[in-house]
Amino acid sequence: MTGNVRLTASAIAFVVCAGAAVVSVRSPALGVNPHGTAPFHAGAIDTLEITARGEHTTLRRRADGIWVTAPVNFVADPGAAPPAFEAIEKLEPNAIVTSRPQRYQELQVDPAQGIGVRALLGDRVKVDLVIGKKLDEGTMVRLRQTAATADPVWQVTGDLRVLFDKVTAEWRDRSVTAFTPADAREIAIDTRDGEHLVVRGEDQPGLPAPTGPRRWTLVRSSRDIPVLDELVPNELVKTMSDLKASDFADGVTAAAAGLEPPALTVTVTLKSGEKDVLQIGNAGANDESFVKTTEGPQIFRVKAFNIERLAQRPVQFRNKLLCPLSDADIEEISVKNGADSFVVAREPGTQSWRATAPRGLRVDPSKVAPLASAFRAWRAPHIAEDRHPADLAGRPTIVISGTGPKGRCTVTAVMNPGTLTGGDDAFLAIAPPSTEVYVLPRWMIDRVALKLAELRAQ
Repeated sequence: MTGNVRLTASAIAFVVCAGAAVVSVRSPALGVNPHGTAPFHAGAIDTLEITARGEHTTLRRRADGIWVTAPVNFVADPGAAPPAFEAIEKLEPNAIVTSRPQRYQELQVDPAQGIGVRALLGDRVKVDLVIGKKLDEGTMVRLRQTAATADPVWQVTGDLRVLFDKVTAEWRDRSVTAFTPADAREIAIDTRDGEHLVVRGEDQPGLPAPTGPRRWTLVRSSRDIPVLDELVPNELVKTMSDLKASDFADGVTAAAAGLEPPALTVTVTLKSGEKDVLQIGNAGANDESFVKTTEGPQIFRVKAFNIERLAQRPVQFRNKLLCPLSDADIEEISVKNGADSFVVAREPGTQSWRATAPRGLRVDPSKVAPLASAFRAWRAPHIAEDRHPADLAGRPTIVISGTGPKGRCTVTAVMNPGTLTGGDDAFLAIAPPSTEVYVLPRWMIDRVALKLAELRAQ
């Protein structure tokens, strides 16, 4: 063999060995199953005992589904529990990784990092595992044995870690209310202070049932509702049809949660005659409120953004349209805002805009063009039930007007209302001829009341 040939062969051998070394560093050494068959199978099971993040949870199959039976008795999450049972029943061990306890920590199958899972059928333990880290296409699991020898660590198919890394609250079903939105036929609102309202929904003519949104009509109300805001019942039904809790308020009494009596009760009657009843209590920590249903004593915590759609007192069913003009009807926009006041007008027969005040202002077309869209179906999300137009008197305001051939609409908003609305992220506003005082999020005003520096062409 010539020197060049020997050199080439040596180089090839070096590359092969180097590649093997890289593989051995990146992956655990897998042993061979000497029997050629899986050494352990759970098969049919009815109980899972899980220890994760310091909490012990028992899941049990019953005739009426899978339940959490310890440390509480509660129906299990239908999205989490069935896959967990299926994964253990179909467990496929591939090969032994190690039997050395010194590697348990590295593979996260040690007591501090591992997730303990015991699968039983009746009183018989079918398999006892510690789930470790996910690696490549499988998961490391330590097979706990009664023998004096060290527990072997196996690689099994699939990501068991993501399935079982849950504390008790995450195994419980967080569904508060659930129904098909198209089945809603009636909504009743009852408040702690005696207010009440009932609206009834019908399928819209020309649309094949049960498509939505529905058409709602007022049946009765303790408040005068001149025009019904149909967005309110439609949003309420959509939210309540699939309402999930953010957490469980275990240990909180109904009285402490403001549920004796509740601040507001929402009853949705379905086409079957069945009623879903949601009781809403006080606000709690973490931007949550307490709620419960009439089906059981469990108290839930629900995030505020869902409560805002559900806790609708009768006055909130009033129409909240601020401007009846569409963006196509707007030919002039006026903003009175101190030193940042301006007027822009649409050039006749075009989509271009120019400033008519203050004198000499040249505007950036890209900043002015979107302003008219603010008037498209401009609707307030909330009515300030305990406020009156006189509350706005004497305070600095921003006045936004839109004018066109079909008329004029004006929204007057109090700047930085502070204690009037509970925060600086909202405005109180009036929009004649309505005498309501509305609560508007800051962005609704800020998108039109731009600073002159923002409007000016560069």
